[in-house]
Amino acid sequence: MSYNRRMVPLFQKQQSYVLSCEAMIQFLDEVFAKLPKEKEDKIIEKLKVSVLTIPQLIAEAFCRKNLREIFESNINEAKSQCENAILLFHFLQENLSPYVNSLLVEDLISKYFQINQELDKNLGEVVYGQNQY
Repeated sequence: MSYNRRMVPLFQKQQSYVLSCEAMIQFLDEVFAKLPKEKEDKIIEKLKVSVLTIPQLIAEAFCRKNLREIFESNINEAKSQCENAILLFHFLQENLSPYVNSLLVEDLISKYFQINQELDKNLGEVVYGQNQY
């Protein structure tokens, strides 16, 4: 089987996937890497897991787009992880403000809110056949 390098997997064209990868890299490079080791507790670990899981769930959902139940399940789980990340970023902003840039955290909150909206749009288009967004 030959591989066509010009073919891009469907999930890589999705705005939600692109944004989640950008936000993940930004979080890992500019927030997580700059936290002192003693501040890396369970909450930070939960945030890291959420941030790393979202792109994977989106990719898996779009790779199985033809299986509606799996697509819907993965998109809903990605939405749940986005909501979790937003809450944890608010916690991070309030409790670890000396270690993190407040504007950076606001930008990440905004990105995850936008990702969540994009996932709603994807869910409506694929599962419910709506194109109203």
